Amino acid sequence: MLKKKLPLALPTNEDEFSQMMELVDEQLRLAGVQIPARSIEAWRVVSWSLGLGLSLFPSQAFPRPGVFVGDDLTLRIFQWFKARYGQREAVDFGPGLVAIPIRGDLWSVRMPRGWGTVNYFASRTQRSTTPDYYLPRRIPPRINVLDQVLELPDGLRNALSDDELADFLSRFMSAFDAMSRLESVASLPMIFEARGDLAAAFRFLMSRPPHLGQARYAAMQASEKALKCFIQSRGEEFRRIHLIAELHQAAIQLGLTPIDLSLIAELECSANARYGQESSVPDQAYRACWLSLMTCGEVAKQLPRPEKP
Repeated sequence: MLKKKLPLALPTNEDEFSQMMELVDEQLRLAGVQIPARSIEAWRVVSWSLGLGLSLFPSQAFPRPGVFVGDDLTLRIFQWFKARYGQREAVDFGPGLVAIPIRGDLWSVRMPRGWGTVNYFASRTQRSTTPDYYLPRRIPPRINVLDQVLELPDGLRNALSDDELADFLSRFMSAFDAMSRLESVASLPMIFEARGDLAAAFRFLMSRPPHLGQARYAAMQASEKALKCFIQSRGEEFRRIHLIAELHQAAIQLGLTPIDLSLIAELECSANARYGQESSVPDQAYRACWLSLMTCGEVAKQLPRPEKP
């Protein structure tokens, strides 16, 4: 966020407007404002620097030719960023992506963002309700979890049995619960980094070809950071080791509800896995990623909630 006004002049034509936007975009880039946030920040900076008090909600859909004030200027600012960055402006407001198997193959599943009561279900035929459907009726939205699977073909969707639907729904809700718990404590430094490790593990697992050893190691790192965060939250220093079992035991002594030791053992791997010097197989890598997410979610549930600023 820019904390000072820019030396801007109100544009009177397209050339002057383009020059102004290039300057604003450059300053936002130098200030570290990410692309998805630049359009709204540019609108704020232009309005503030020129003393215009621009509205964020224009009363019209398109700017009028030759008009560079008021709602027309707001619309032009947002159109400029859309033309410049396209899909790079898109923001995923959900907690992230998870790999979930369907008939033995891993599929990328986007975790949704929900507020209040949301009804989740799995169906071959029913679709998720849209805001136009549920908002006027004041009823909870319904999300078909299969709609969250990226590029799921109708042929596979329609072939799923009731048992397969129930299994996918169960896995989806477990992942959603863990991701949501992690997000609730995301401002804790090590949890922030643990979420980054989980995201990296997902990318390694789902890349083509997959980097199985890297996925396993990143998954282990996520659980390691979560456990260290718990130890630190109890006022103790954690050992700077990469041994999940030892960190788990240390956390238990400080009040952590124990996690199944057999699951903890599956998370362990050496640094050699990163270099292909320790063999890894697909199911092993997937299990590491999934168990790490479950472990991190369980630890997050037992962490104290950060104080709101």
